[in-house]
Amino acid sequence: SFVLANNLDASTASQWNAGAGCAPIGSSANPFTGSFDGQNFVISNFSIQRGGQDNIGLFGYSNAASFANLGLDNVSLLGTANVGALLGRGDGNTSIDNVWSSGTVTSDSTATTKLGVGGLVGNLTGAVADSHSTAKVDGYIAVGGLVGNMTDGAGVLISNSWASGDVHATYGYAGGLVGRSYARITDSYA
Repeated sequence: SFVLANNLDASTASQWNAGAGCAPIGSSANPFTGSFDGQNFVISNFSIQRGGQDNIGLFGYSNAASFANLGLDNVSLLGTANVGALLGRGDGNTSIDNVWSSGTVTSDSTATTKLGVGGLVGNLTGAVADSHSTAKVDGYIAVGGLVGNMTDGAGVLISNSWASGDVHATYGYAGGLVGRSYARITDSYA
């Protein structure tokens, strides 16, 4: 288990790693599998500029993880597939509760197989509750204000959540809340 102890201003992140910014936590080879509680603190002004790379977000890839009580303010992200402010890709019924984001999330994908860009999560097999995003989201395919792509499975759900940012998909599957979804959606709007 991990907790955030206070607000964090990552303004200098755009200079890290030769301009690529923060390195996402977790990868397909080594996914994040724990729990992260932000304790209602905010991480602001973080940047990840990794065009041509997949699984981009504060957390790049998770499996059966949980995220709660966190704000992500004024993010700036660039990746290819599975791009989201909090999480690039979440598998294994990853859960997200009371998390919000603002800023810009962008994918440079030009292939229909490189999909999933969202204001909060790029690609998710899991659940989102009591969360929202005002981020501007721009991508190629499966682009959503909150979640880019949600796959099917038991417990795949969005509840009590919303998104209000501008959403643009060059190819298709664009949605104010979710770009492409097999999830149940309740009490949520965009």
